[in-house]
Amino acid sequence: MRRGRGLPAGVVEPAGLAGGFNNTARQAGTALGVAVYGAVAGPALRPAFTSGLHVLAWVSAALWLAALALTRIVPAR
Repeated sequence: MRRGRGLPAGVVEPAGLAGGFNNTARQAGTALGVAVYGAVAGPALRPAFTSGLHVLAWVSAALWLAALALTRIVPAR
């Protein structure tokens, strides 16, 4: 392997492996949590649940836009 060409195929760095595992666990936990909450809420609360998810989506979008604005306003170090 020549220098500057990256890692050969099949070589996994421990930090990359740990980061990938952490991200996968977080995503799976989030999806499982929403699914379990939806199952527990049941059909009687379905309209309120979906309405709450819509509100959550709008709040999340607003927070993302605020974070984007901060990255444009705050000077780089």
